[in-house]
Amino acid sequence: MKKRICITAVLAALVMMFTTCDEAESILGSNSNESQALIQALLVSADSAVVRTNVTNGYFANKYVPEIKINMPSEITTVTSLLNYIGGKELVNSVVKKMNEAAEDAAAEALPILKNAINGITITDAVGILTGGQDAATNYLISKTESSLISAFAPKIDHSMDQVGLPTVWNQFTTNYNSAARNSYAQLAAQVAGVTLEPVSTDLGEYVTGKAIDGLEKMMKYQELQIRTDVNARVTDLLKDVFGKYANK
Repeated sequence: MKKRICITAVLAALVMMFTTCDEAESILGSNSNESQALIQALLVSADSAVVRTNVTNGYFANKYVPEIKINMPSEITTVTSLLNYIGGKELVNSVVKKMNEAAEDAAAEALPILKNAINGITITDAVGILTGGQDAATNYLISKTESSLISAFAPKIDHSMDQVGLPTVWNQFTTNYNSAARNSYAQLAAQVAGVTLEPVSTDLGEYVTGKAIDGLEKMMKYQELQIRTDVNARVTDLLKDVFGKYANK
């Protein structure tokens, strides 16, 4: 019985960030409605994060967390700036759009992995969560699922990039860059800009996978905060009832 109450307390911490296990237990008690509400909240948070990324423009133009948009790797800023300068802006934009589409397609893979982590919470895990900071819940879930998310996302993203023709676009991109790098005018422009033209050696698939998981994490943190602070994010009567009572505790 003690173990069940502690695990329920952990679920509370994931959403409401209680300070101690005793406090969480005293709030939850043996009320099954409250326990179910906390489980609902955690699942709604994970589900909402996935739903809002696994959609057209879910990464490219997310209205909730715009910064999850995947841009070109910073290592090739020189390349993108040069291509924009010589009229290749449309090509750069196409690559960015297709990277985001690949991430959007892969996002659906996250939900079963996150649910499995939620079901695997232990009392030992509770200590770190209950004494953690504002992002302790999301940080916990990501720490437990990151390797699994990478394994699930990587092949999906590679396949998605194939499906949307990104390898073809990327080949065009690098071909244009290599051509520009040999062009005397491009070399002069690079000198004026104070940059050096060097070969690109970025693993695009690995980069997109990492950024996709980073974006999912940011989305989860946003959803976690909404459930704790915004009544409109409590999408069931049970959530409204329970979190209405304890939101300010």
